[in-house]
Amino acid sequence: MREETQNSVNLKLIVLFDPEDHTYGIWAHNLTSKEAPRDVDELRLSGLPAFTITQRFRHREEDLDR
Repeated sequence: MREETQNSVNLKLIVLFDPEDHTYGIWAHNLTSKEAPRDVDELRLSGLPAFTITQRFRHREEDLDR
C-alpha cells in the first residue's frame, strides 16, 4: 500500500456522471492526490465524464456503499 493512502491523507474518489439518466457512481476510491487526476484524465480521454472529490477517510472495499 502507498504511504499516503495508509495515512488517509488527501484521499480522493473518482465519480462518473451518466448524462442520460442524470446519475452519479463511484468509479474508484482510496486514491492518492497523484493517482486520481491521472485516472480521471484517462477516463475523460475515453469520453467518460469523470471528476474527483475529497474522501474524508480511508475505508475498505466492502464499506464502499456506506
